Amino acid sequence: MKQLLFLIIWSVFGVNTTPQKTDIIGIWQNEGGNRKITFYESFGGLIEGKVLEDEDPALKNKIVFSKVKLNGKIYGGIAFLPKRNKYINCTLKLTSPNTLAITGKIGFMNDTKIWKRIK
Repeated sequence: MKQLLFLIIWSVFGVNTTPQKTDIIGIWQNEGGNRKITFYESFGGLIEGKVLEDEDPALKNKIVFSKVKLNGKIYGGIAFLPKRNKYINCTLKLTSPNTLAITGKIGFMNDTKIWKRIK
């Protein structure tokens, strides 16, 4: 009986764990602390990410994430890799409200970096 009551209460007042389209909007910092990016809503409801701070001044204000959109619980889009001067497909997944796992994919290889929300 307690389980049934719990399920009823949970279904009425339960937490919605599905990300919203704008959950990644804000300012994020990479693991090394040497890059800050702001994600913002762009044209057509897509999301872009622009460099706010970087150890390479030439990257400031460069759009490094584009065509990002929510697909189920994961965001997908295109990322720019400055060191390789190349655009790649990427996925972005909120692992918590303030933690973002960004996975870049090149062929069969992929690499995931963890970013922290700072604003």
